[in-house]
Amino acid sequence: MKQALLYSIAPQRILNILNGNKTIEVRKRDLPQWAKDKLARGEIVEGYGYCTKGKPYLINHPYHSYMLIDDNSFDILNGRVVVKFEVSGVTKIKASWYPSIKPIYEITADTLWLMKLTNEQLNDYGNGKDLYAHHLTNIQPVNMELGEFFNDCGRIDTDENGIEIGWHDIGIGQLTKAPQSFQSAWVKA
Repeated sequence: MKQALLYSIAPQRILNILNGNKTIEVRKRDLPQWAKDKLARGEIVEGYGYCTKGKPYLINHPYHSYMLIDDNSFDILNGRVVVKFEVSGVTKIKASWYPSIKPIYEITADTLWLMKLTNEQLNDYGNGKDLYAHHLTNIQPVNMELGEFFNDCGRIDTDENGIEIGWHDIGIGQLTKAPQSFQSAWVKA
């Protein structure tokens, strides 16, 4: 088992990630400490994208690759984990307040483009609080069930140098619900 991050992502955003157009996922929380520690050591942090349920429906069309449709007459991917990526870093997005106007986020147009968000969407989501840009690289499609992920079901044993030497099983906690935003999870290697 290996530790990973599992994100709940709307179908429109998943489509942009799968097509390589969206490489930054904005969240209200920073990465968990274990992920920041791995990045500091130059290690890979794996992430997975769960496609949220509801319209529009995401399908993998045999002739058009991934696309969104309004009816579920095809084999839809909503409710499944459909993308795997590396989380290569996180950047804090600071909110600035000015008298009598909405908050303004200190962000470049290029970064906003990689998020596939408008200024208004970013302002509405952040509501004046600092946000975090999770940077996604090495994006690849997968087709996994939510049940292939587990909650804190054990721990990785390490030696005095922090090198992984084994797995200590303390119980299985198979995921049955998608995370609200993102969470740490375990997945079979």
